[in-house]
Amino acid sequence: MAEKLSELAEQSYLAISKTSPMTEEVKYHAQELLRLTNRKDQDLAQMIELAEPLPEYEILLSIPGIAETTATSIIGELETFVAFSLPTKSMPLSVLTSDTMNLAIS
Repeated sequence: MAEKLSELAEQSYLAISKTSPMTEEVKYHAQELLRLTNRKDQDLAQMIELAEPLPEYEILLSIPGIAETTATSIIGELETFVAFSLPTKSMPLSVLTSDTMNLAIS
């Protein structure tokens, strides 16, 4: 989608001047979307790396309809839940899950 938006911004000179503030704004938002998409992909890769050694990761992946993203999100949420009852437990995956979800929303 971000790449398509970038292409449309480049083609918009037919209707709007290439130096128009509207064209620049579309280009900015396309670049920002690309940056955020790349960041989300990096965070997801890190979350998967942290989740792979966990036995529950394989169990979740065996459920039809649950892929890597959903499995890591579920594990992150479960770790957050457990962390409230065990305050000394570390929460690296749940922190990443929270950050990635916030990134996707903003």
